[in-house]
Amino acid sequence: MCESSNQSMNNNKLLSILAHSKANYVVSAKNSKTGVRIVWRFSKNKQTGLANFNSISKLVYHYMDKFISPLFSEKYLVKCKVVSFSIYDAHLLSKLPTLPVNLFIKNIDELKNQEKYPNELALLKLQLAPQDCTYISALEMLDATEIHVNNFSINKFIQNSSFQSPTITFEIKPKQGFYQVHFNIANCDTNLNTSLSNMYFPYCNNCVLQLEKWKSQAFAKMYDFCPLDLYSGDKKRMIRAIESLIDDPHRNMKIFKDGIEIHSNEGQVGKEGLEKSIDELSRYIRNNNNDVNIVDVLVDALSCILIGVNNNDPNNFIVQPTSIIHELLMGQQIDKIGLVEGIRILRQFSVKERSMFNDICQWTTKDLSSIVESNSNENMLWQYLLAATLKDCSLMISMKLINSSIKDLFSKDLENIITIYPNTSQSSPLHFIYSVKIVDLDPKSPKNLVNSYARFLEGLKLLQMNPSLRVSCLQSSKKQFNDG
Repeated sequence: MCESSNQSMNNNKLLSILAHSKANYVVSAKNSKTGVRIVWRFSKNKQTGLANFNSISKLVYHYMDKFISPLFSEKYLVKCKVVSFSIYDAHLLSKLPTLPVNLFIKNIDELKNQEKYPNELALLKLQLAPQDCTYISALEMLDATEIHVNNFSINKFIQNSSFQSPTITFEIKPKQGFYQVHFNIANCDTNLNTSLSNMYFPYCNNCVLQLEKWKSQAFAKMYDFCPLDLYSGDKKRMIRAIESLIDDPHRNMKIFKDGIEIHSNEGQVGKEGLEKSIDELSRYIRNNNNDVNIVDVLVDALSCILIGVNNNDPNNFIVQPTSIIHELLMGQQIDKIGLVEGIRILRQFSVKERSMFNDICQWTTKDLSSIVESNSNENMLWQYLLAATLKDCSLMISMKLINSSIKDLFSKDLENIITIYPNTSQSSPLHFIYSVKIVDLDPKSPKNLVNSYARFLEGLKLLQMNPSLRVSCLQSSKKQFNDG
């Protein structure tokens, strides 16, 4: 059942915008009594960019509970509930996405100041509200840029320890992690040469789609990130993938320090700038380990966390079945058809039948086993749409440096501790407590398939005209742990 409650703004202070996209905006709030940060996720109209009065929060909750949760270990899931705001409070909060990043508001009353924050800024327009609309619902969950340990005494000890480290969070969109063979390309109403239908095409979906975005001037340059590297289980390839996102995020990476955004596509700082942003952590590591770069340490730790190992011993660098990238890949491979075959199947349905897929409320009439276990055309489309959620989700990976005394004291009680041995002589090991959460799990409609297909064809045309635009995604695939 969906838990629901009315949200009081009395105890929630230090409001800020954490993220916003075409479909949602996320408000971060800190409880003035407990100090715990939570987030509220409001839905938006993709066409207008305005906030929805008819929120889909309950539908998203149902979808996550019935279709996403069974695919992942509980430790990767963010517990959430549906809460309701008065329409006026929701209106005030909807001003936050239009304000500068990292601007903190002490409390909601500040947003009532018309001179500083006029109503025109709000994404929720009160004048457009339906007559009977008095409340707006949102999803509430713990802020994944904080590390939450279930043991209260451990949490308190770490917070009150004389050794304090910032919490560094990497938000990564890992994208589709397997190579997918697309067939009948030349028979799908394209202007491509018919030779493509039999052509060996060594590019993953993400790289083709990103080429199209780059060509349409969404980005100044094409990045080097390839998801097949990130999922490969090969240390060098994974490091290359992570570093390429640090160099040029392309909206697939953000980095936070204690919940404050310090690196993103809109505010790129690069490796050197990132090191300066976390200077206090850099100084601590330099004092204990000469010639050790903090960004290299964090990237090393991140690669180990992704594959599910607790240290960076090269002999242990093997993807674990319970790791986040393995579970995510298994979920993505529910899709057995891919976007090219998906379009072909979608076109076989009548306009009336297609409307069924366009109605995301149809998810409430389905169940996971009936979709996954059937290979009818209808269910293969549902499989594609379910997997599409997992190909567009985000991972929130937070790390906090702890000293050896805390590590030794609580190692039996804390599962998520990783030890990094810097790659220099006479270096002390570094210990991090960490958490991994999967977020951005909205249900998809065939619009996602149609739009991706159109962009995919444009990307194919670019590669056909100039194959040297992109190095083969399979060229260095020597250790892909699952070929898909």
